[in-house]
Amino acid sequence: MRRLFLLVAVSFVMVLLIGSGAGPTEATQQADTTVFLPAVTSQYAPGALQAIRMRPGDYEAVAGQFEPEMVIDYGSFIWVILTSRDLARLQQEGIVVDRQEAPFELLLNRYRFDPLEGEPELPPEQQTMYDPGEEGFYLVQFFGPTQDEWLEELAEAGVTLVQFQPSLAYIVRMTPEAAAAVEELSFVRWVGVYHAAYRIAPSLLEFEPIPGPSAPLQPINNVDITLFAGDDLQEDLVAIREAGGEIIQQYAAAPDSPLLTAIAVLPFESLVDVAQLNSVLWMNFSSPTPGLDDELSNQIVAGNHTAGTPFTGYQTWLTNSSLDGSGVTVAVVDTGMDTNVNATAHADIAGRIAAFVSYAGAPATDTNGHGTNVGGIVAGNAALGTTDASGFLLGQGVAPGAQLVVQNALLGAACVQQWTLANLAPSPLPSIVTSWRPTAGRGQRQSLAAGLPSMMRSESWPACRRPRKHPRMRERVLVPPNTCWARSPPSASALWTE
Repeated sequence: MRRLFLLVAVSFVMVLLIGSGAGPTEATQQADTTVFLPAVTSQYAPGALQAIRMRPGDYEAVAGQFEPEMVIDYGSFIWVILTSRDLARLQQEGIVVDRQEAPFELLLNRYRFDPLEGEPELPPEQQTMYDPGEEGFYLVQFFGPTQDEWLEELAEAGVTLVQFQPSLAYIVRMTPEAAAAVEELSFVRWVGVYHAAYRIAPSLLEFEPIPGPSAPLQPINNVDITLFAGDDLQEDLVAIREAGGEIIQQYAAAPDSPLLTAIAVLPFESLVDVAQLNSVLWMNFSSPTPGLDDELSNQIVAGNHTAGTPFTGYQTWLTNSSLDGSGVTVAVVDTGMDTNVNATAHADIAGRIAAFVSYAGAPATDTNGHGTNVGGIVAGNAALGTTDASGFLLGQGVAPGAQLVVQNALLGAACVQQWTLANLAPSPLPSIVTSWRPTAGRGQRQSLAAGLPSMMRSESWPACRRPRKHPRMRERVLVPPNTCWARSPPSASALWTE
């Protein structure tokens, strides 16, 4: 059983018990389930508290040699919050620890901060406040990596989870009253409002007009607005139009998600007003211009960047970290992978198809391209050495040492038949596989271009709608949920990019 416990002075425990009115019997009953949390951060300078992972045996060997502020037992590892002085002492004694870099730093758009060291100064018009009883967006940060029990307890408190937010936090929906109650939970480190300032991507701010005489302001095309599909949704969609916006397209962010994506044309001067709408979670610029990522996106995921700007060298980082995927086998259940045969597969994955599972009715090769793209994202090794203009390798996957079990389920007859029975009319939404990258200073998604010597390509119509992947390796297929394509795609000119 996972146990959460805190090592504190006996006198402090007694103060809590007396203040709460708990008698000796009640205190005894709560000892194994209640965590008493002193205001530890007020005693130390900013950054003085550290977080480390330790192997259970290593922690037991030194448990009496230092005084951690908090210890959380996860079974396979121990999460320890301690002072910099105690950490230095452990390291000097040769104790193996995994120090977490900036473990409590929230990454919110252009803001990076530890909330207990102070929130950033936000423009007044971009600060958000909620009236009593009004449900809105909040941030809830934990003391350690998420445990299922914590999420269940939040749900019992009337909290709706929206999405995970680095580091150790969730964006949630709740009322101010629920927020006050959540703040008191033993595993919660901090609760704060998810302000409008956190919802506007830097890419949109680049459209700010330059002061002085200029041509009439042009609206921003392709503003990607993510909204929570709650009670305020329809009212907020109307408000976007009233703010001068034009909604071009809207669709569910994923089949199992409470979020809706709206692609809109929006005046720059309306950005803050729209960000303040109760349903709006995030706003980003979606460039219609294709761009490639590959190694660039890997470096972002790995955190290898300087002041937000990634640099080359992902393979070197993997080698030094001994984390290239060797010894790991990944199943890609999709449309297949290139020729599906090691001897003739693309150089980026040749020799690493551990097994191929073909479904009835599917072609022998990946005639679609989506599975090939996903395989490249997972395990491409950039064998051809092709780079972009900045020197980032094309075809560089996240784990180039991994083996792949390839399956072509989405081209199988069962998938096609499912779409045929469920969809009698053609879908009005075309589709293109895309992924994130910043180009020319603006966030955009990648249209996987044909004709490039890398795995990162898609030349044909996606076979099936797939759920959105992890936000840090994001892709979208813009078709209605739970559908498969059983006919030829429209012309290339009909494809939408986001």
